[in-house]
Amino acid sequence: MREPIGRTYGLVECIKATYRNKCYLENIRKILDDPQKSERLAVPSCRLCFYNGRVGGAMCTSAQCATCETIMRFGSTSTDILCQPCAMIRKVCKQCGADLNDKERRKL
Repeated sequence: MREPIGRTYGLVECIKATYRNKCYLENIRKILDDPQKSERLAVPSCRLCFYNGRVGGAMCTSAQCATCETIMRFGSTSTDILCQPCAMIRKVCKQCGADLNDKERRKL
């Protein structure tokens, strides 16, 4: 009989997959329930950006604010769209630009 080539499945894989699913569902609960709303609004950040975290390369990066063109500095390649003062004035997420209260806007 031939040995299987490639991936195998056993108890360890089952435990890892179950743990990953539980973590994913817990993150969805956090996004829906918004338990840290006051901290999130102080950043300011939308629910998805605040609870999902960010991934970026290990390199110091600078970027311009999309509205006032202030130079912002970051410790990774994951940069924000707006500076914090501009995001606070417009009540939008500084990372992605979405409305902080998930409202569909007709004007900025």
